[in-house]
Amino acid sequence: MSHLPASGRALAPPAADPGRRKSPGLVPAGGRVESKLCCPHLREWSRLRALMKKVVSFALAGIFVADLVACGSPDTGSSGGGTTTTSTGGGTVTGGAGGGGGQTITGDTGGATVTGGTGGVGGQTGGTGGVGGQTGGTGGVGGQTGGTGGVGGFVDGVCGDGVLSPGETCDDGNTLGGDGCSAACIIESGFLCSGAPSVCQPAMCDDVASWLGPDMTFGTCFGYLVSTNADANNCELYVDVFGRGTYSVNGFSAKWIEADLRVQSPNGQVMGAGLLVNYLDAASLSHTAWRLGAETSPGLWHTGFTWTKSGPGNGNFSFAVVDFAFFLDVKSADGMVSRLWISANGQNYTLDETYATPGTIESGGSTTIEYASDMASLFDQKHVCSP
Repeated sequence: MSHLPASGRALAPPAADPGRRKSPGLVPAGGRVESKLCCPHLREWSRLRALMKKVVSFALAGIFVADLVACGSPDTGSSGGGTTTTSTGGGTVTGGAGGGGGQTITGDTGGATVTGGTGGVGGQTGGTGGVGGQTGGTGGVGGQTGGTGGVGGFVDGVCGDGVLSPGETCDDGNTLGGDGCSAACIIESGFLCSGAPSVCQPAMCDDVASWLGPDMTFGTCFGYLVSTNADANNCELYVDVFGRGTYSVNGFSAKWIEADLRVQSPNGQVMGAGLLVNYLDAASLSHTAWRLGAETSPGLWHTGFTWTKSGPGNGNFSFAVVDFAFFLDVKSADGMVSRLWISANGQNYTLDETYATPGTIESGGSTTIEYASDMASLFDQKHVCSP
């Protein structure tokens, strides 16, 4: 590599002086000529030339050292150097640039139960905190970003705090048993609980049954609590068919009422649909029966109430139907159950009113059913909502 001084021109020895002459010399024995400088100014010129050679050597050495600094490779992770000016042989040399900053990396990720890793030196990002609410990693030296905090954990609930937690089916805010929610926050037999803090009530089982036919009634309980009652004014429910029937065969007889209920657009989960009947027993004591229907096809529920049954053996009864109404239970997204009614605006329906206009009678073998006329008021909702 060629190095030039600051002037940009190569130094050359001075040109020969045309006015100079070779000095005469003596030839000693052996034929060797010994030359001598015969003039004082020639001796000065010789010393000057030697001095200039030294200057050039020092200048070249300074340039070589400066070039080594300028060409040095960057040191990753080192701090940037300052700029240094050196004057050598009359030239100005700039010092080499400092190495680049350290590479940017991500610190170690925190473990499952530890603090996130510390960010590395030189612009790195701190580690990510572990799962379970740990602290994010510390940022590296030099203004780096701290690590991301871990995912928050949860504390197991305590029975009796009024908050439903995993493993609890109720929590009424205490640890007393016998109130529907046990000391271990489990719903006790015969009770229903809802909400938080939980409200518990005895399960409604009295005179509740699933009705599948005149002689197919099976006792059951409501498996939920009803929060509100309202009229089914938005076509959630209407009575599609209503009839009263009798049968008699081989000494057995029965009388009943039955209905097909149409459920549409309930705005929630259908928990059940059925028939409420107020009746008098043989002693003229009042009772209320709840008869849950069965969904015989999508959106169509069949229900009924057997009010007279006789025949050989036990299990005979005879009731007098006072009035009746129809209901639909719907569970909303918040877990609350609403009961929607078809009930003549709360007045309920009677058999005398329903059959004030004779209906249609259909017979088959030992069974006869009289279906109510479309003029009956219990079909008013059907006329509004039926397609």
